[in-house]
Amino acid sequence: MIRVSTGILLLFLVGCGNQSSFQKTPSTLAVEPDLADAGTVVVGGTVTMDLTLSHVTGPDIAVSNVSVENTEGEYFSVDGSTPTVPHLGSTTVTVTYAPTAEGYHQGDLTITYNNEESPTLTVLLRGHALTGSARVRPGLLDFGAVDTGDSKALSVELVNDGGVDLTVTGASFSTGEFALALTTPATLPADGTLEVPIEFTASSTDAMDATGELLLDGNVTVSELILRANDCERGDPSVYDADGDGYTVCGQDCDDDDASAHPGGEEVANGRDEDCDGIIDEGTSAYDDDADGFSEDAGDCNDGDYDVNPAENEDLTNGVDDDCDGVVDQGTLDNDADGYSEPGGDCNDDEPTVFPGAQELADGLDNDCDGLVDEGTSVADDDGDGLSEADGDCDDTDATVYTGAPEVADGVDNDCDGAVDEGTDNADDDGDGFTENGGDCDDSNAAVSPAAAEVPRNGVDDDCDGVTS
Repeated sequence: MIRVSTGILLLFLVGCGNQSSFQKTPSTLAVEPDLADAGTVVVGGTVTMDLTLSHVTGPDIAVSNVSVENTEGEYFSVDGSTPTVPHLGSTTVTVTYAPTAEGYHQGDLTITYNNEESPTLTVLLRGHALTGSARVRPGLLDFGAVDTGDSKALSVELVNDGGVDLTVTGASFSTGEFALALTTPATLPADGTLEVPIEFTASSTDAMDATGELLLDGNVTVSELILRANDCERGDPSVYDADGDGYTVCGQDCDDDDASAHPGGEEVANGRDEDCDGIIDEGTSAYDDDADGFSEDAGDCNDGDYDVNPAENEDLTNGVDDDCDGVVDQGTLDNDADGYSEPGGDCNDDEPTVFPGAQELADGLDNDCDGLVDEGTSVADDDGDGLSEADGDCDDTDATVYTGAPEVADGVDNDCDGAVDEGTDNADDDGDGFTENGGDCDDSNAAVSPAAAEVPRNGVDDDCDGVTS
């Protein structure tokens, strides 16, 4: 039998206990990722990066310090608090990259905790900053004629001239009638474009001129946008001649959605005012032109004579079919059966298209027996300007409108070439969205307008503000 003294046994046990404390597993912390790259960011913008701290082994983690040391500037930062890492769990540390200057930037995130052998962890931080640059085209939106209460949307193209993504955050307008019709935030890709719709809601039909600015992150400046509506006098005539009939709304076009409706238009029986005189269907079979209570469609056999209609009593002595029953004076000779005999004023009783009040036709005859031939038809020069419709007169009711006439700023296609007011101060001759009346100081140069950016030291007043840089 082996005997061990009590003192020796106690010493052995104490020794074993000390060895156990020396071999205790230390607290271990891991961080992911060990390289945090913010990518390319616009100068003035902000990007956040989340890093995960995880308790791996050992007793509870006690983080004593989290700090950032920038290689230059103060572009990387943390909030300065010390996070708590749960036992065998994890937490997040957020690093912010907010560059205020261009360049490649670096820094170190240092985490200090209760590990006697390796009490610090380091994460490399890096990012790339570029100055943002964007512009809108066109610089002017003219919404044309919009009725009170109606809305109309047009779009501009936002162009990113830089190598970094930008974010559209909103817009600012000088009047409440204009609004951004784009869901924000919206990404404008690097070196790309974004279509930006803008909506105008008319509170009246008064001329509206306003300005707008698209707002982007990173304090990126975008050129001012000029907005216009219901301003026919200063706007581009092509915008206010929507139906292309040669008349703008300020040229008295009463329906700019209908190319058949304009001053001098041909009236037809359709319930619309084609000639813009405020009267509907006059001169057609549906209208009571002589105000006797009957139109041609209602049986009036001469709608130019108040005393001829189905309700009249037949006068047996006047050579006229007064009651429109097809018989003249109950037997008076009417060779062509047009309702009029020679005693009744028929100037050609062998031609049924000729009688008093007949519709004038382009046939070389005096159809209505008024002593004039073909008046009011396409072959007659009704306005006395030397040309008929058949000769190319696009409005034979206006002596200032004919082929070759001088174009004037009146909202009308005077020279019948299909363009309105071209070559005048009311036309946008260089296609930049501005007329001389609208503020274009050089309407022969599309690079010069109130919406253009001033180019330093080029000797040109690019933005038409009266100052040459």
